[in-house]
Amino acid sequence: MLHKFKIGTVVNYRPKDRILSTARGTYTITGLMPAIKAKPPEYRIKHFSEGLERVAFERVNSRRV
Repeated sequence: MLHKFKIGTVVNYRPKDRILSTARGTYTITGLMPAIKAKPPEYRIKHFSEGLERVAFERVNSRRV
């Protein structure tokens, strides 16, 4: 599958898991993970105030308005 977002795009990260609810917010796409057959595209994302990056599936990201 092709990636919907490009590096540098600002997105809203909204995981459905309640445990990760503190991670919700505005993130910047910092990298595209290699495509794996039968899996949705994945991204490396970073929040402006965190010193670490996360990996997120495309379905939990939406473009920031």
